[in-house]
Amino acid sequence: MTCKITNVIITKKISYKQNIIFRRLLNVIKKLLIGALAASMSMSAFAHFQLIHTADSDISGKASVPFELIFTHPAEGVEGHKMDIGKDEKGKINPVVEFFSVHNGEKKDLKSYVETV
Repeated sequence: MTCKITNVIITKKISYKQNIIFRRLLNVIKKLLIGALAASMSMSAFAHFQLIHTADSDISGKASVPFELIFTHPAEGVEGHKMDIGKDEKGKINPVVEFFSVHNGEKKDLKSYVETV
């Protein structure tokens, strides 16, 4: 016994109103897909960030605040994997080029206060 399967095309005439609704739906789906693609591609840009970590979160009124600059993954936080930013392939630490603060348009050089840990 043999079985023969053929492609069947069913055509249905749709109204003008149904055609407009269908086209609008397709446009919405296209926009959603393009938006999802753009969002997923841009998420890799947010995969790592620079964290300024202080042991004490209340730093008001203090003359000196020790802190660490940590380059890490946002989901891992301070306890997660830290990347060696500022080191070359041989592990040599490169010096800080600039470190400053800006307050009310006045730039204050803070490089002399930076210590390598």
